[in-house]
Amino acid sequence: MIADRIPYVTSDVIVVGGGLSGVVAALAASDKGAKVTLFRHGYGRTALGGGMFSFATNHDGSVKDALKSRIAAMAKNELLPYSQMKDPLKSLRQAYKLLAAKLPADFPRDIEEDAPQLLCLSEGGALLRGDMAVPQVRSGDLARFVGGDVKIAVIGFTELPFFRPQLLKEQWLMDMHAAGIEKAEIRVFTLPMLDDGRQTFFRMYSEAARILDAMNPLGPLAERIREEIKGFRPDLVLFPPMLGLARRDAVRDMSELIGPPCAELVGGHQAVAGLRFQQLLDEILKAADVRVVTNCSLTGSVWQGKKLFRLSGLPDGEEGNSFNDDGVIYVEAKSFVLATGRFIGGGLAEDGDGVFETICMLPVTYAGKRLRGLPAIKLVERDYAAKHVMFSCGIDVNEHMQPLNVRREAAFPNLFACGDIIGGYDLVLDGCADGLALASAYISGVNAAGGEK
Repeated sequence: MIADRIPYVTSDVIVVGGGLSGVVAALAASDKGAKVTLFRHGYGRTALGGGMFSFATNHDGSVKDALKSRIAAMAKNELLPYSQMKDPLKSLRQAYKLLAAKLPADFPRDIEEDAPQLLCLSEGGALLRGDMAVPQVRSGDLARFVGGDVKIAVIGFTELPFFRPQLLKEQWLMDMHAAGIEKAEIRVFTLPMLDDGRQTFFRMYSEAARILDAMNPLGPLAERIREEIKGFRPDLVLFPPMLGLARRDAVRDMSELIGPPCAELVGGHQAVAGLRFQQLLDEILKAADVRVVTNCSLTGSVWQGKKLFRLSGLPDGEEGNSFNDDGVIYVEAKSFVLATGRFIGGGLAEDGDGVFETICMLPVTYAGKRLRGLPAIKLVERDYAAKHVMFSCGIDVNEHMQPLNVRREAAFPNLFACGDIIGGYDLVLDGCADGLALASAYISGVNAAGGEK
């Protein structure tokens, strides 16, 4: 149920944040019989995703290195939240199984512990490794060509001047060779997406995606592409990350109409794959027994004794149009889960006195050191490609995913956290953010509902 204007909320479990970790935490708590309400004031990192998810980085460079061994290696790093979990792989698999049961059938139903990594080309010019991908990207997995040959046709559209695959070819080929693909040939074919004679340019992939949503049928476009590539006979046809937003079957339809398998490149921050996945999560919440409250930012907390008692906040963009007489929404529950993300999601913020957590004022740390009082300039490196404290900081948690206070004790027995708000790792460089989001969400949701029965 979606509720936009509610003055007072009570629930067994309150989840703050509606990205991947927030949704899984809500599902896990609901699955244990708790009455769950999820608060979300906007989209965060999940909606900005490129369509590929990484659970654990490859520590020896081999694409065949199984997930089980990769997670075991990362759990030895005391900075990473995996090190706090009793069985991170089990929690990860339980989380994904719970989520996958509600995802469309073209998503895998389970995570295999001996599964190798996926290899997919990105619109940024790299060959990326991952453990899961949305179906539109997964169909472009190149791992099956390791040790062999592959011919790839990359489709460019004249309406997308910022997508320049000709400039990316050499880097793609270098990365593919390094990954063990013995012989690869990439050919770029550029043609108009719209066959109306007008000179049209899109500023973002989402604009092109909405045009494709309205394109019915896809046959004429597919026929022009098939005519362009027929002399090349590719093994795979790759598109920029814009094949429909509401239209989720465009990649499958293109494959059937063109002939060779089709896929989207892994996207950057402009891509639509993350938005499509976030829409799926929203639909899952709507179908589940989880109440969703939008258009409200929770910004304060009240405790009684040692327990967190209440959160409070204000309606987004509704100044003077109050939820209560004092213009505040009040939220009470037996347990609370913070899935608020970092700077994008609003879980962390920075002022003149450094970085702080925005709802419960929990200490923000990195490598056990509190960061309050350190200006942001002190938390970044001169080398932009280096690991920055600013992008790796967050709150600390124990094995139950309870946030820690300055004494390294659980701040509140009924407060839990999951996803990016937990610090110790870089969301990009450490290659484990999505796995940690899933595993920590499952642990948080189950414990918030009272633990395993």
